[in-house]
Amino acid sequence: MWILGSVPGRRMHCWRGVRREVGSLLAPQLRRSFVGTPTRGRDSIRVLQWNLLSQALAEKADRFVCCPEAALNWYWRRWRILEDIVLYDPDILCLQEVDHYNFLSSTLGRIGYAGVFFPKPDSPCCYVKDNNGPDGCALFYDQEKFQLVMCEKRVLLSWGHRPVEGIPYGSCNGIFCRKVN
Repeated sequence: MWILGSVPGRRMHCWRGVRREVGSLLAPQLRRSFVGTPTRGRDSIRVLQWNLLSQALAEKADRFVCCPEAALNWYWRRWRILEDIVLYDPDILCLQEVDHYNFLSSTLGRIGYAGVFFPKPDSPCCYVKDNNGPDGCALFYDQEKFQLVMCEKRVLLSWGHRPVEGIPYGSCNGIFCRKVN
């Protein structure tokens, strides 16, 4: 927990909240070796990139048979994800396979992050029963260091493919992702 000394007040408060909620129930964190810099200056930028593993695929579709079931359960995973984000205190978060964007946006918003979500055009999550909507990429940034000037979302089509009708998803009975065939 050496990095906690650099965590700003509201993020430390969030970390303590996670610990109160599930602290004794979470397994100890793995120790990781990082190449560090002597100091984190005002002009430095820390970026955290993470494939979160979409919940629809983790629990329902891909069958991660070699992974303990508790490690795939969203209730526990979400706390560990938040704990790591707070501990590493990134300025920019680049997250993949996000299918709980509303939870992340709300929670990270309370500790100073803002973000945008880019759903996959043909998310495999849309085909999983009782899904949370499509998975996609989310970009969060520390509002004390950055402000959003412009946001463009583009779907990159593979050669020979064309967009067709939307795909219904989740309990919203809406159309969110675009199918590409």
